[in-house]
Amino acid sequence: MNQKAYAKAVGRQLKCSKAQKKEIIKQLESDISAALEQGETLEQVCSRIGTPKELAGEFNENLSEEERKQAKKEKAIKITVIIMGIFLVLGLLGYWLFPKPIPIEQSTVFDEEQLKNQTIEVVSALDAKNYEALQSEYADEILKPYLTEEDMEQTKETIGKDWGKQVSLGNQYMTEIHQGWTRYAIVQINVGYENANVTYTFTFNTDYRLIGLYMK
Repeated sequence: MNQKAYAKAVGRQLKCSKAQKKEIIKQLESDISAALEQGETLEQVCSRIGTPKELAGEFNENLSEEERKQAKKEKAIKITVIIMGIFLVLGLLGYWLFPKPIPIEQSTVFDEEQLKNQTIEVVSALDAKNYEALQSEYADEILKPYLTEEDMEQTKETIGKDWGKQVSLGNQYMTEIHQGWTRYAIVQINVGYENANVTYTFTFNTDYRLIGLYMK
């Protein structure tokens, strides 16, 4: 391991913003290079300052609250992008297979009333922060890893820290997408809270399991 590899190993365990992480890695590489020029070996430097995990822990303990918040925000944005990416992949695949939108009332696969009820239950689970139920009862395997409490709470914070209680539930707009041999339903619903207005977009497979979740 050289000084660059060591510094990057420290950086991977830092819980700060991308900009701060870049600055710490740069400074660490500079400090190690200076020590090497003074005659120390890399092994001696590492022994003195600790393993990457130990050094990263020290940096994390000294981070400001603002820096911690920025790191959480960046992670939440990353998670949102991943979830959007799942939906985008489905969309691109659909384009390749010439997707055909079908009014939900004309669907031979989806029951409109069941979709409405499933959507309301998913919103209720989100409001109640019942992420265990969201994973076990409503989500397909492809989406479960992104529906943990930590990840979802951080994603919600990108819209607002305290939404307050639900005060209104808008109409649901549904469509079925038929692409190749695959069919899925997209449901959009606007939900009003005391301190925020949120538009949810849910994608369900034919088993009425979530394969896409997006909020803005």
